[in-house]
Amino acid sequence: MKPFHSAFGKALVLLLVAMTSAVFAQTDLPADRPGIPSADEVREIVAPALDGKWATGLVIGVYQDGETRVYAFGSLAEDADPARLVFEIGSVTKVFTGLLLADAVVLGKLRLEDPLSDHVAFKVPSFEGQPVRLVHLATHTSALPAVPDDFLTRKHDPTNPYGSYSFDEMVAFVEAYKLPRAPGTQFEYSNIGMGLVGHVLETKVYETDLDTAFAARICVPLEMNDTRIVLTEPLRKRLVQGHTATLEPTGTWDIPAMPGCGALKSTVADMLRFIRAELDPGGTHLEEAIRLSQQEHFQGPGGGNGLGWLIGKKGDMTILNHAGQTGGYTSFLGIVPERKAGVIVLADAAGCVAIGVGTEVFRRLVTGTRAPSCLPVPVVLAEAELDRFTGAYAFPGGTSLRILREGSRLLLETAEGTRVAIEPCSPARFFVRESPILPLFFEFRLGEDGRVKELVAESDGESSPEVGQRSGD
Repeated sequence: MKPFHSAFGKALVLLLVAMTSAVFAQTDLPADRPGIPSADEVREIVAPALDGKWATGLVIGVYQDGETRVYAFGSLAEDADPARLVFEIGSVTKVFTGLLLADAVVLGKLRLEDPLSDHVAFKVPSFEGQPVRLVHLATHTSALPAVPDDFLTRKHDPTNPYGSYSFDEMVAFVEAYKLPRAPGTQFEYSNIGMGLVGHVLETKVYETDLDTAFAARICVPLEMNDTRIVLTEPLRKRLVQGHTATLEPTGTWDIPAMPGCGALKSTVADMLRFIRAELDPGGTHLEEAIRLSQQEHFQGPGGGNGLGWLIGKKGDMTILNHAGQTGGYTSFLGIVPERKAGVIVLADAAGCVAIGVGTEVFRRLVTGTRAPSCLPVPVVLAEAELDRFTGAYAFPGGTSLRILREGSRLLLETAEGTRVAIEPCSPARFFVRESPILPLFFEFRLGEDGRVKELVAESDGESSPEVGQRSGD
């Protein structure tokens, strides 16, 4: 069952996969016009996120043609300077790594078509003689997986899953891995891939750690002095408390083996400076590198890929975006060069809150339209009502799921024993809060006798809904 397993297998600890042009796929509601939205409009967009307890606080930055606005909500609204609050930005780091790679190309340090094996001291797998090239790593087309196969089963701290994973362990996995297809032929999101880009940049190009390279080539020149991998004590004092998807306080992540895939921390103020540079690079030393990173280097059925950016098209607009998630934070970054417009959302909780809010603020900014929130607000159902849904459900292809009640909540259990809570947002419609991209929905359908007959698992955006038949209590 692709919708469930793609979201709740490895993805529970992955850095967040970004959206593509599906940002604007929903039915539009009227709004005034394209342009920077008012504080009241943004507040209305954010309301379901706070009412539904998707986060305790968010900071949002909007940029258009030289003009900026910052909005803060929830627990962060009363901060004296919310634009300077520090968050983990997770996989938005990949946009910086892609830009640093483009910078190295412009400087003549390497070529995108270089085989990875030319720049590392370990064995790199190939497919029928076709090598993994740097451009494949930066566009998620290397055929390397998101994380190593044993990443979740090995002994680790679930609140800091990358913290104990060493570079030597990653190398051992890569050397032994058998590529399932030719590199450059299919998109498959890979933290390993971008981690390897970071390694090449550290060891073969800039000859320093990635944090120092980011600072020297990107952050300091763009006056992004609060964007770092390792926080100074003053920055740590401004670090927002992170939360799990269920709003339990949690700590930050360490990613020593592959910092290029998701280790940066930043602020809305710094990210607005980054957006400005991406949309108006003329006059910066990064102009050529920025333009190279924004080019489409791979085109697949779901959209294109720049160097770190995911790229979609909507009419005359090119939509470049990425999202990020760690154990306690989520982020969303989107720009449209044709509109000189961009959005950054930083939230203090894991899950899909930054994408849910960010895509709607982004839509309002560049199209002047609105859509219903994708973040549901939960309702309360009595235990007797919940009991109607318990039982086993058989899906096509031999997949089965079981619905269990534990006190006042329902749990969805896979055949492998993985359990996740599902929350009601209507009498027969439930959602999964821990989804790493957008909420996944499950709807129970009644038969003619009034008893629950089917469980519909809605699409993750890549496949059609799947219908499971109730097979027993």
